[in-house]
Amino acid sequence: MKSLIEMTVVELLRWTRGTFNLNVDEIVLSDEFKYFPDMLQQEITLDTQMVLMDALRIFDEKVRDGDFNDDDFTEEVYNQIYSEEDKNDQGPGLTADDLGLADLDQIERNIPGVFSSLQSMDPLEEHRQKVLETLPEISFDAQEEIAKYLAKGAPPASAQPGSENNEEQNHVAVLYSRDELLKYAVSTICKHEGILVFTTDEEQDLELIIAQSLSKAIVPLLVIDSPDQCNESFHRDRIVHFRQQQKSRYPQIPQLQLGYPGDAIFSLQAFNDGVKAVIPKPVREGSPATFVEDTILFLEGLRTHVSNHFREQQQKTLAPLVDFISALSSLKEAPEISQALLRSVSEIFDRALTLIVRKNELIAEKGIGLEGTRGQINNTPLKFKVPLAEPSLFRKVVEQGTPYYGIAPDITLNDSLLPHIGPPASSNMLLLPLQNRGRVIAVIYGDFGPSKPSPVQLDYLSILARQAGLVLENALFRKQLEKIPQPG
Repeated sequence: MKSLIEMTVVELLRWTRGTFNLNVDEIVLSDEFKYFPDMLQQEITLDTQMVLMDALRIFDEKVRDGDFNDDDFTEEVYNQIYSEEDKNDQGPGLTADDLGLADLDQIERNIPGVFSSLQSMDPLEEHRQKVLETLPEISFDAQEEIAKYLAKGAPPASAQPGSENNEEQNHVAVLYSRDELLKYAVSTICKHEGILVFTTDEEQDLELIIAQSLSKAIVPLLVIDSPDQCNESFHRDRIVHFRQQQKSRYPQIPQLQLGYPGDAIFSLQAFNDGVKAVIPKPVREGSPATFVEDTILFLEGLRTHVSNHFREQQQKTLAPLVDFISALSSLKEAPEISQALLRSVSEIFDRALTLIVRKNELIAEKGIGLEGTRGQINNTPLKFKVPLAEPSLFRKVVEQGTPYYGIAPDITLNDSLLPHIGPPASSNMLLLPLQNRGRVIAVIYGDFGPSKPSPVQLDYLSILARQAGLVLENALFRKQLEKIPQPG
């Protein structure tokens, strides 16, 4: 958004003549830019002076680099713009009356105060307004009760989006719904739990959100709203088809289905489709006496389900890490330690390979899954070499010691490695360095072979590699101590 504003200002700076009309009420859609403020639910604040300065810098760079047409800024055009003849042809000039300056002397001069107190804002007001917009049919007391619950679950100011103290968000929930109150309420209560919520009622936007999340190795939780027989997109049969379609496309993404109390058939069908849970949603029609109480109970139950899901996911991630560290503690030889790291990588990737660093090349040592069977150690000697003389992604990982995961259109990969193990179906690959005393001694390569790529937690793999490096360093240090002659 900031870049779009800057480039717009740059285009304005290129104007040399003509008239313009500023209409803030007119909305123009651009096919080249998409922004979803409703899903992000955060404000974008830009410094006007900084944006103008950046635009002037970009403008000067483009003029310097010759990106603009030469005939846009010729001396002839410049002189024509500012010539007296051109001024006379512009018609009557602006007067003080046109600018509203004729009565300037009559304006009462008020000296501003040194300090003006900020208006106190009721933290409930925003919630009140939203509840009033979405539930105008219920009483004021009922609206106030729901607003108080939302205010109780709202995040503190320090945890608002855009705070510099916020950590990277790994817990993401996606709500597919048309219910404005539900979207607002879920976003509010989940922020208090440190969960980022995206909301949409468009399938194409949902696909974009999921794709962006998976590209960052984040597996979101998909929450699907209850059917709405009055809306074709959320008709009962459409919801069932949509749920099954998403499960087929993204089997790794868990789903929560919202339903109606007493609709056992719909709930059983949802469980058969593999949803994690079905949560009954209160019925708004008729405004029953218990609607407010049921709504608060429903939102609290939904919040508990969502937070418990991410807590369980975190525990599942920590369990293999604990097992890996425990297994490493009993290993004392460098080949055993590197093979343990190789096995951990092979649990995520279909194919894994250990490459030993030797001067200006990598030497293939052990592989898992290279012969077509996932998890099977290859008995065939590898011993092929990957050169490091030329700049490549392999060389960068070895020199910097930083892991890499992503698409790698690397010449070294295509010429020196893939001819020996065969190309994978996806170009996503892992390069995980194993270090000893600050020097990379081996690189673990991984890809998904014939399978589709799945989200990879690079931070988790980095922890495994660092822990393996520490154990390796201690093992080598103990061996050096054993070689030192003992006194007496």
